[in-house]
Amino acid sequence: MATVKVHIVLNDVKEKDAEVTVPPETSLRDAVTLAVEQGLCKVPSCTQTIDFTGLEGTVGRDQSVEVKVTRKLLHKPIERTLVMRMMERENELRTCEETQIAYTQYDSPFDSGVTEGLQKRVLWEFDIPGTDEALDVYHTQRWYHRNDKEVQSVPLYIKYDISRAGDLKMGDVAPDVHLVTCKGEDTKLSSFMNAGRPLVVVAGSYS
Repeated sequence: MATVKVHIVLNDVKEKDAEVTVPPETSLRDAVTLAVEQGLCKVPSCTQTIDFTGLEGTVGRDQSVEVKVTRKLLHKPIERTLVMRMMERENELRTCEETQIAYTQYDSPFDSGVTEGLQKRVLWEFDIPGTDEALDVYHTQRWYHRNDKEVQSVPLYIKYDISRAGDLKMGDVAPDVHLVTCKGEDTKLSSFMNAGRPLVVVAGSYS
């Protein structure tokens, strides 16, 4: 048997090492393919290309090689067990002290990029290139799995969502609700109203 150590470079960014033991007559390409399969997380919704340049012949003896792997996340559902693990990891990063401190450094989390950064970190940790396109796909997983109560129960921003449809109808007088600004100051809806000037309320997640 021969041992093949493979240094994997994922999308020219992330580097991982994998090792396989195969019979000497095994083709080097097959050995590298096996090492990549074992070394990277299995993501069925990703396309994957292995650059086999210079990897010819059979293994023959113990050796070390480097290989470039390119992955792209497709716009489709991520397997439920995997997406739940990713969401659980995101929860850990969202609630850690480092992230909470990072949020306090900005007047508004919408401008901080903290949430986007930690979500891209989650992608990379699961061997999915943390591109803007991949992040969009990750965000749509809540919709893809919208009828799966177990998946929906994982993200903190869904689990603790206290929003409701309410009973207001078109034409009703808007209640003067209590509000808190992004700076933590107490105020009311009426403080934003001016006579003869329409007021549009856009609601969203703080983080």
